[in-house]
Amino acid sequence: MNIISSSEGLSILRNWKTQRTLLWLFSLDTGDFATKLEAKVLSCGEDRVTLMVDDSEKVFSLESTEFFTLSADESPFPGLARVRRFLGMRFPGDAPEVILAEPTIT
Repeated sequence: MNIISSSEGLSILRNWKTQRTLLWLFSLDTGDFATKLEAKVLSCGEDRVTLMVDDSEKVFSLESTEFFTLSADESPFPGLARVRRFLGMRFPGDAPEVILAEPTIT
């Protein structure tokens, strides 16, 4: 895991918005359970990001959010192939961590 600055995290999110990149969203609700959903970045500002997740908008506050990246080798999801990069968002309090994965195009 590589902790990155908020500006680096926002830059990745803005690039995905500009490129209209289809992402996989994982919300780590419990230690061993992860839900994979398709997502796209709709908007990205200094204080929040809006994602389209399976036909519904999800807004995430970025206040005090810690961004991190993972390499494909550090994937928390064994057996998940064809991922170019991961961007994680760790929110303050008890909110579940969110990881966005950019799949490779085959």
